[in-house]
Amino acid sequence: MSSYKYVDVVVPLPLPLLFTYEVASEWGDKIQRGCRVLVQFGNQKIYSAIVFGQHNNPPSGYTAKKIISVLDEHAVVTSSQLKLWEWISGYYMCSLGDVMQSALPSALKLSSETKIKLHPEPEPEQIHLTDDEFLIAEALHTVKSLSLKEIAKILDRKHVFPVVKSLLQKNVVLSYEDVEPDYKPSLTTYVIRTAQAVNEKFLQEQFSSLEKKAPKQLDLLMHFMMMEPAYAEKKVPQKELLKKAGTTAQVLQQLIKKNIVCISIEKEKASGNYLADPMKELNSDQEKAVLEIKKSFEEKTVTLLHGVTSSGKTEIYIRLIDECLQNGKQALYLVPEIALTTQIISRLEKHFGDRLLVYHSRFTENERAAVWTKMLESIYLSEKAFVVIGARSSVFLPYHQLGLVIVDEEHENSYKQFDPSPRYHARDTAIVLAAHHGAKTLLGSATPSIESYYNAKGGKFGLVELFKRHAGIEPPQIEIVNIKELTLRKEMKSHFSPALLTGIKDELAKNKQIILFQNRRGFAPIIECNQCAWIPHCVNCDVALTYYKKADILRCHYCGYSLNNPSKCKSCGNTDLRQRGFGTEKIEDELEIFFPEAKVARLDLDSTRGKYAYKEIISSFEKRETQILVGTQMVTKGLDFDNVSLVGILNADSLINFPDFRAYERSFQMLMQVSGRAGRKNTRGKVIIQSYNPQHMVLNFVLQNNYYSFINHELFERQKFCYPPYYRMTEITVRGKDESHVEHAAKLLTREMKTHFSKHVLGPVVPVVGRVKNYFLRTILLKADKQTSSALFRKKMEKAFEAYRKDPLSKNIYVAVDVDPV
Repeated sequence: MSSYKYVDVVVPLPLPLLFTYEVASEWGDKIQRGCRVLVQFGNQKIYSAIVFGQHNNPPSGYTAKKIISVLDEHAVVTSSQLKLWEWISGYYMCSLGDVMQSALPSALKLSSETKIKLHPEPEPEQIHLTDDEFLIAEALHTVKSLSLKEIAKILDRKHVFPVVKSLLQKNVVLSYEDVEPDYKPSLTTYVIRTAQAVNEKFLQEQFSSLEKKAPKQLDLLMHFMMMEPAYAEKKVPQKELLKKAGTTAQVLQQLIKKNIVCISIEKEKASGNYLADPMKELNSDQEKAVLEIKKSFEEKTVTLLHGVTSSGKTEIYIRLIDECLQNGKQALYLVPEIALTTQIISRLEKHFGDRLLVYHSRFTENERAAVWTKMLESIYLSEKAFVVIGARSSVFLPYHQLGLVIVDEEHENSYKQFDPSPRYHARDTAIVLAAHHGAKTLLGSATPSIESYYNAKGGKFGLVELFKRHAGIEPPQIEIVNIKELTLRKEMKSHFSPALLTGIKDELAKNKQIILFQNRRGFAPIIECNQCAWIPHCVNCDVALTYYKKADILRCHYCGYSLNNPSKCKSCGNTDLRQRGFGTEKIEDELEIFFPEAKVARLDLDSTRGKYAYKEIISSFEKRETQILVGTQMVTKGLDFDNVSLVGILNADSLINFPDFRAYERSFQMLMQVSGRAGRKNTRGKVIIQSYNPQHMVLNFVLQNNYYSFINHELFERQKFCYPPYYRMTEITVRGKDESHVEHAAKLLTREMKTHFSKHVLGPVVPVVGRVKNYFLRTILLKADKQTSSALFRKKMEKAFEAYRKDPLSKNIYVAVDVDPV
C-alpha cells in the first residue's frame, strides 16, 4: 500500500471545504480512502473524520495539523458511497459534511466532549473559591471527571463556562477532550453441544440420569435437541431456548456443569430458524408484468410500474428480488414510511429469512451501526447477497454488489428530506445509487408522480402497466357526500354524515373492518373565544395551538410548545371557548360514543412515538382485534388489510384547498391511495368521501378513477405556468431572529439571484407560517429551464451567494437551499 504525507478529510460539520491533515510516518501505510481518522479541529474539538483523498501536497494558506490516530483497518465508507456523497453535495447544494452527518450512523461518528478533572499540582489552599467553584471542586474529589453537562446539572444553571474558566485560571482543574466510540457490537449467547455430547452412548446415560433426578433439566435438554437442527451450525440462541422451554438460566447452568452443553458468545446474528416459503404463483397479468419489466430493463435502467391498488405489485417485487439474490446480487427495497416496513417485513421474512436486513430511523444508533457493519463485513467475507428494506436513509448504506433497487409508492413526498440538510429526495438518489453500481431501478405506484409519469412517457424511463386488481376484484364503489347541504339541513351528526354512520354500522354487523382518514392530528385544530374570536397562539411560531383532549393541553406542531387548556379568554375574560375543526383524536373519541362495542385505534404521529407503536397498532388491526382504524396520511401508504370493506374520508377539502402548486396532485394521490385500502380480497369495497364542494375537479377525477385525464390536465397547467416537470425548482429560505434584517437579506439575495438568473425569480414572500421557533422566515422561488445543466446552475447560485455575503447584514442570517422541493 502506498504511503502518503497528507490526507483530505470530511468532518461532520456544514463547512464547504475539505480539510488537509498531515500523516505521521507510523500511520502512512495504514490509511485507506473511506476510513476514519481522529483529528483535532479548531483549538480543542476532536472529531472522527472520513478520509476523502490522499496526496503529497501541503495545503496552501495554513500549516496542516497531524492526525491523532487511525480508527479503522478497512474503510467504513466505500468508494461508491463517497461518489454518491459527492453527487448529493453537488446536486442538492450542500456540503460533504452535511452528507456525512446524515449518512453515517451516530454510533460510527466520534466527537469529543470537554471534561474537567482536578489539577495534579493545585495552587496553595488559600485561593478563594466562590460557592459554585467550591461545589465543583468538591464533586471532583468524588468522581474522576465531569462534563459540562454534568456541571450544569450540579449547579442547576445553563451557562457554566464562566465557572469552569475561573477554575482553570486558578489552576484548580484541567480540561481535556474525552473521545469514546459509541458503537459496541451486539453480542448473543448461543447454546451448543459439547464434543462429549455428540456421543450417543453418553447422551443416553445423561437422559436416564436426568429422567430420575432432574426433570426440569431433562425438559430443557429435550427442547434444545428439538431446536438444534433448525439453526445454522447447530447453535441455539440461549434467550430463545429458555423462552421456549419456559425455564431459567440456573437450570441451563446445571447442564453446562454436566458437560452436556456449553455456551458461545458471538456477534449477534439474525435467526437461522428459517425455511423459505415457496414463491406464490403469479397470475397471468403479474407474469406478463414481470416479463415486460425484464424486457424494459434490457433498454432502460429505470422502469416505472404503474399498477392499480391491490394489483399484486408486492408479489412482483418479491419475484424480482429473489432472482436478483439468486444471481449473487444485493437488492434494496425502499418504502416511504416506517409504518409500511412493519407489514412488508413479515412478508419478506417468509421468503428471505436472515438474508433480509432492515434499516430505518426508529432503530437505535447501535442497531443502525450493526446493519452498516454487517454490510461492510459482507464485502470482505464474501457472504451471500441480501436484501435491505428501509426508509430513505437506506440509500446511504455500503452496498457493493447492488443489482436491483425498488422504490415502492414512489410518488410519496416522505421520500424527501426536509430538515436538516442535505435536503435530498431518496427516489432520485436511489436512481443515481443504482446507476453507480450498474443496477436497475423499479419505481412502483398506483398513482405515479407527475415527474415519473412524464419521464416514462418521454422515453427516459420504461413503463409497465398493471390495471387489473388481484383475483379480479372490482375497484371500490365511491360515493361523494355533500356535507354543506347536510349541515344546512341539520342532518350531520358531529362530523359524520348519515351515509358514513350507516356504512360503518352495516360493515361492523358483517364483522368487517373500517378505515377512516382525517389529515389532521390532535382533537381540535383551534380553540376560539365565542365573544371576541381570540385564538391561543404559539409564543415561538405564527400558528394556532392544537388542542389535545386526553392530555388536556394545547400544543404547537412546529416547536412542541405546550400550554394548559385555558378556562377563559386571555383577551376579554369570557369563559365561552369553543373548539373549531377536528383531528384524529376527536374522531376516535366520537366513534367510542357512536359505536361503544367497537374497538377503535388511531394511527398518527402522536400515537406512534414509541419504537414498537407502529407494529402494535398495525398488528392488532391485521389480527382483527381492532375494528376501526382512524388515521392521518399514514393509513394511505400501501398497507394491505384483506378484511377492510369501507373507507371513509371525513374532509376531502382540507387536502385540496392548500396554497401549493402540487396540492391537486397530492390530494388526488392521497384520495386514490386511501380508497385502494377497501375491498382487497373477495368482495368489492366502498369509499365514502365527505366534502363541502363535491363538484370539485379533483373529486370528479377520483370518482371516475381516471388517472390519465387528471395527469394530462395537470401537465397542461404545469407547462403553462413554468412548473416541474418542465422547469427545475429551487426554494431558498432566509431565516433570522430580527425580522427587519431577514427582510433586508431576502431582498438583497433576490436582487443578486435576478442578476444571474434573468427571469423566473419569485419573491421574497412571507410563507404560510412566517415564524417558526422564534426565527422569522422569507422564501424565494427560483425556476430554471431544464436545459440548464446542474453544474452551470450551481455556478450561478454560488456567484449570487458570494455577492450576497459581502453585505454586513447577511452575517447573522441563515439561508437554506432546497432543490426540487415537494
